[in-house]
Amino acid sequence: MGVTNSSKIVSELFEDEAVVVNLVNGSYYSFRSAALEIWKMAEAGYNREQIISACENQDACKPFLDYLLTEALAMIDDIPALVPSENKIQGIPEYSKYEDMKDLLLLDPIHEVDQSGWPNKLPE
Repeated sequence: MGVTNSSKIVSELFEDEAVVVNLVNGSYYSFRSAALEIWKMAEAGYNREQIISACENQDACKPFLDYLLTEALAMIDDIPALVPSENKIQGIPEYSKYEDMKDLLLLDPIHEVDQSGWPNKLPE
């Protein structure tokens, strides 16, 4: 497992949440609880089997991994497995998808902001 095309997926990790933005479709996501820990492992390059084995509640983690694939946030790849994680992911993945800023994100994706501010409509 790994993060799909990192130039199109942007994430920021906070203490208890990951905010992930898909710059292709303008959706953004909030991952909390076990979803946050799973996302961290996916970003680090752990494969699907390793992530599932790290979950205490594997039946709850599998649908979230499928969701990451369906939303094109993560992919299954042939990268060799890393050393298994010694930490157990507890709880049930909590996640939400938001599309309320889709138009703004597609108009002018997140980037470094200069003095002109954001968003700026591109000249026609």
